[in-house]
Amino acid sequence: MYKSNNVNLIISIIVNSISIFSALYLFMNHELIPDGYQNIFLLPIAFCIFYNVFIRVVMKKYGISLFLIIYLLVSFFRFVILSVLVVESNWFYGRSNYSPAPLFFENAIYIMIYELLIYNIAIYLFHKFFFENIRKKQDDRIEIVKDTNNINFSKNNIIYTVFVVLTFMLVVVKPNSLNYFSFFTVNNNFTKLEELDILTSIVVMFLNVARLIIYFIIIGWIIRNIQPKSYLFSFFLVVFVTLINSLIFFGTNRSDFIFNFVVNLLILIYLYKKLGVTINIMFLGLLPIVVSGMSQFRETVTITGGTNKLVDITDNLQVYLGGIYNVAMSLDITSSNGNVLMMFIDIFKSAIGPNMILKNIELTTSAQLFNYRIYLSDHIAQIIPMIGQGNLYLGPIVAPLLGVSFIFIAVFLTKQIVRFKRIELVYIFTLFSGRIGFVMAQNGNILINDLTFFLPLFLLVYYLNNKVVVKN
Repeated sequence: MYKSNNVNLIISIIVNSISIFSALYLFMNHELIPDGYQNIFLLPIAFCIFYNVFIRVVMKKYGISLFLIIYLLVSFFRFVILSVLVVESNWFYGRSNYSPAPLFFENAIYIMIYELLIYNIAIYLFHKFFFENIRKKQDDRIEIVKDTNNINFSKNNIIYTVFVVLTFMLVVVKPNSLNYFSFFTVNNNFTKLEELDILTSIVVMFLNVARLIIYFIIIGWIIRNIQPKSYLFSFFLVVFVTLINSLIFFGTNRSDFIFNFVVNLLILIYLYKKLGVTINIMFLGLLPIVVSGMSQFRETVTITGGTNKLVDITDNLQVYLGGIYNVAMSLDITSSNGNVLMMFIDIFKSAIGPNMILKNIELTTSAQLFNYRIYLSDHIAQIIPMIGQGNLYLGPIVAPLLGVSFIFIAVFLTKQIVRFKRIELVYIFTLFSGRIGFVMAQNGNILINDLTFFLPLFLLVYYLNNKVVVKN
């Protein structure tokens, strides 16, 4: 958690000024807005009010985490920037040949405001619970305002070493598992994870954990053994190793790479403070290069093929942030299996482990229903928004509870970062809590898949390694 009155002031000025001007712009142009979208000006107003009542208070009292940064950016672009772009580009109706009735757009605006309110309240209450709970020890409560840049390293690496050796042995058995990984650019032999057999998929999970463990072991050794003798030399070594680690990625998901890259930059800030910030500015220049290469590999095509960039940007944000159109589409679907049990089955069919059992259960998932509503086929290409998924199974009143459960996990992980300050936990929990910052724009299936891909395996290895005591 990073606390700064100056940063909070700058964020507040930007958020409030842009939100107010956006609301005025939308209200003044309401005659150009079609039926169903007439109240779109309420979105930036709601964002501005709820930000000042809840999020600003959280940042001022407890500080800001990667989860809060991502959540704030996503919600700001979703409620404010995207609203203006939709009107400015006249892109009110998306990719489906059959748009929802105006009533669904109107309801989408209201349920989005309701979702934002509940999420912001949850963020405030969960921070208050985890960081001020009277059952916590007094020294644990004070820890919030201490220097969070001091990171601890493992005192021994016995289990870590055993795990890395085991992983290398598995790679010898399944060498094609390396095809799923790339460095700087997507490798020529890239293989999609869904095309791999079960054993190879397991080896990929082991490799994900092993590469991070190797990184932690190396920088821990550098800081313990070289830094006392030469601070500057150790700094450059840690920077070099961190850069290598940040440019290793698996799959072709651009957001996965960006999150991993950003977390590596944050580690340098934790370790070297202002010096880390300086070097990070140089590293940021690598992001567009790698992301551009991944986009070319994926052969990403925009809705207008580049002929109308404003529409292309609006459409992309609509898809990736779950804007009004996508929420309206999600409200225009129904399921005969609409209950809590079916919701858990739907979501956990994407969880690594439970999916092996649940895949045999016949269920038309929310993603299938949503995409069929758009394409009238079994083509899966769009993300049903979290609030739409919650509404499908729980109804409009308790629909936000699905997203609230993930927010609880994100704030809990943030608490563990502040509490333990172990390099492994800082890295891993920052990575996963940051991903949950997309709670509005994604859905339960995507987030549960992220949380179960290699987090449980990593925590198991971390726990076992901590249990081993080395006697001097």
